[in-house]
Amino acid sequence: MASRSTHTACFNEDLYTYYKEGAYGVIFVNKEKNKIIKIFYTNVDKDIKHQRNVFYSENLAYEIAMAVPSLRAVIPQYYGPCEPIMVRNADGVDVSSNYHTEYAFTAEFIKGFFQKIGSVLPNKDISEDWERLKKIFYKAKIEHLTDVSVLIQGDKIVSVVDFATQEYVLQHRI
Repeated sequence: MASRSTHTACFNEDLYTYYKEGAYGVIFVNKEKNKIIKIFYTNVDKDIKHQRNVFYSENLAYEIAMAVPSLRAVIPQYYGPCEPIMVRNADGVDVSSNYHTEYAFTAEFIKGFFQKIGSVLPNKDISEDWERLKKIFYKAKIEHLTDVSVLIQGDKIVSVVDFATQEYVLQHRI
């Protein structure tokens, strides 16, 4: 497959351009609307049940966090699952079949440099702030925080992304 970095996504007639990707999906951004779409991609190395579980766990975590004022203050506004979505390559060809377009959600685009939580924990002030936030996430039953990325201003965490209610470990097939 050609590079995903040339792909665009269309939802409700709004165009989203490639932003970045992770283990399960691609993030497309519409900077005018200040929104992102995260779409899980198809991958023969990943089990569809596993991807579905991860998708639902992430969505549920956002729904829960939106209802907790102290978490809502540090996460992007969550707009929920979205479809139908069409994904096209640079030539305008529909490549939606490379994605699980039924596993997509929209959220606010937060501009800034997000870092994996493990890379910033040596900083004592950040570590203390993270421990405070982690307790709030755990109390809300959002317990998969190992993949979290954070946006830091000064010595405070101002935004948190990439969390879920629980971790789903991929079972390798032999």
